[in-house]
Amino acid sequence: MIGGVFTLNEHRGKGYANDCVLSLCLKLLNQNITPVLFFDNPIAGKMYYKIGFKDYSELFVTKIIK
Repeated sequence: MIGGVFTLNEHRGKGYANDCVLSLCLKLLNQNITPVLFFDNPIAGKMYYKIGFKDYSELFVTKIIK
Protein backbone atom coordinates (compact mmCIF):
# COMPACT_ATOMS: atom_id res chain seq x y z
CA MET A 1 0.00 0.00 0.00
CA ILE A 2 1.31 3.43 -0.96
CA GLY A 3 0.84 6.16 1.61
CA GLY A 4 2.34 9.23 3.16
CA VAL A 5 3.44 10.83 -0.11
CA PHE A 6 4.65 14.31 0.82
CA THR A 7 6.49 17.14 -0.93
CA LEU A 8 7.99 20.14 0.83
CA ASN A 9 6.15 23.38 0.05
CA GLU A 10 9.06 24.86 -1.87
CA HIS A 11 9.17 21.86 -4.22
CA ARG A 12 5.45 21.40 -4.85
CA GLY A 13 4.10 21.71 -8.37
CA LYS A 14 7.30 20.41 -9.97
CA GLY A 15 6.04 16.87 -10.56
CA TYR A 16 8.31 15.15 -8.04
CA ALA A 17 5.52 13.26 -6.25
CA ASN A 18 3.96 12.27 -9.57
CA ASP A 19 7.28 10.95 -10.87
CA CYS A 20 8.02 9.01 -7.68
CA VAL A 21 4.57 7.43 -7.40
CA LEU A 22 4.46 6.59 -11.11
CA SER A 23 7.93 5.02 -10.97
CA LEU A 24 6.99 2.97 -7.92
CA CYS A 25 3.74 1.82 -9.55
CA LEU A 26 5.52 0.74 -12.72
CA LYS A 27 8.05 -1.28 -10.69
CA LEU A 28 5.24 -2.94 -8.74
CA LEU A 29 3.27 -3.73 -11.89
CA ASN A 30 6.38 -5.26 -13.50
CA GLN A 31 6.46 -7.65 -10.51
CA ASN A 32 2.74 -8.45 -10.94
CA ILE A 33 1.91 -6.50 -7.77
CA THR A 34 -1.17 -4.27 -7.88
CA PRO A 35 -0.48 -0.83 -6.39
CA VAL A 36 -3.05 0.26 -3.78
CA LEU A 37 -3.35 3.52 -1.88
CA PHE A 38 -5.61 5.51 0.39
CA PHE A 39 -5.89 9.29 0.27
CA ASP A 40 -8.04 11.98 1.81
CA ASN A 41 -6.45 14.98 0.12
CA PRO A 42 -8.37 16.06 -3.02
CA ILE A 43 -5.26 17.69 -4.51
CA ALA A 44 -3.31 14.45 -4.13
CA GLY A 45 -6.32 12.60 -5.53
CA LYS A 46 -6.07 14.56 -8.77
CA MET A 47 -2.49 13.34 -9.18
CA TYR A 48 -3.44 9.72 -8.43
CA TYR A 49 -6.32 9.81 -10.92
CA LYS A 50 -3.99 11.34 -13.53
CA ILE A 51 -1.55 8.45 -13.02
CA GLY A 52 -4.40 6.01 -13.61
CA PHE A 53 -5.75 5.07 -10.19
CA LYS A 54 -9.49 4.43 -10.00
CA ASP A 55 -11.82 4.48 -7.01
CA TYR A 56 -12.32 0.98 -5.66
CA SER A 57 -13.84 1.54 -2.25
CA GLU A 58 -14.22 4.11 0.49
CA LEU A 59 -12.67 3.92 3.93
CA PHE A 60 -14.63 5.14 6.91
CA VAL A 61 -13.03 5.76 10.28
CA THR A 62 -15.28 5.76 13.32
CA LYS A 63 -14.80 6.18 17.03
CA ILE A 64 -16.85 4.44 19.68
CA ILE A 65 -17.77 6.87 22.44
CA LYS A 66 -18.67 5.34 25.79
